[in-house]
Amino acid sequence: MMAEEPFEPVTELVQGMMVQVRGDPIFHRAEYPIEIDVDASYDYDSRIRATSWELRESGRFRAKRSYADRQGQGPNHAELCAAIDGLRAGHMYSDLPIHLRTDNKLSAAIITKLWEARQRHIQALSGELQPILDGHEFIALTWVRTREIRRVDTAAREMRDRLRGSKAPWLDGWKYEGDAAASVIWRLHSRTRRSHRPTVRRRRPFR
Repeated sequence: MMAEEPFEPVTELVQGMMVQVRGDPIFHRAEYPIEIDVDASYDYDSRIRATSWELRESGRFRAKRSYADRQGQGPNHAELCAAIDGLRAGHMYSDLPIHLRTDNKLSAAIITKLWEARQRHIQALSGELQPILDGHEFIALTWVRTREIRRVDTAAREMRDRLRGSKAPWLDGWKYEGDAAASVIWRLHSRTRRSHRPTVRRRRPFR
């Protein structure tokens, strides 16, 4: 009986090709019950970054979140933020295999470790990304065309425009079905509120 040949490592991203990020290769998309689409939009003038992700379980909608703030550091940074938020949501939702879909080649290459970030502001995101990857057994990623994730692309742009026409520091919108998805949204929203809590400086008493 012939021994099985080892899988050839992926050395270059190909649009539409699934790449295994964590775990042994699984060949059928149906074996990834959790599918997450992510996208982002960035406005250079206002530094608004807007992200959106949609989570489906076995093809059924479970949750969607669109978020925007004024702390953007460029379009690729926003795209990687969107991917991290989507992966975090998937990890919170279930320990089932995750299939992430993004139209941003750089963030896809960084997540699959086919490219090493060189800019400091993008390198800093690896501190958030790696624990999520390490904490999940099966994660795959596909670099897709924008038309394949049109809903999150549109949602990110709409959230960007809403914040641009508002005086609010950030906006957060979501939809969900089921208690598990509601828990994820609540935890992510609470996390966002904590990160935007203003720092209160106490005045030193006169001596």
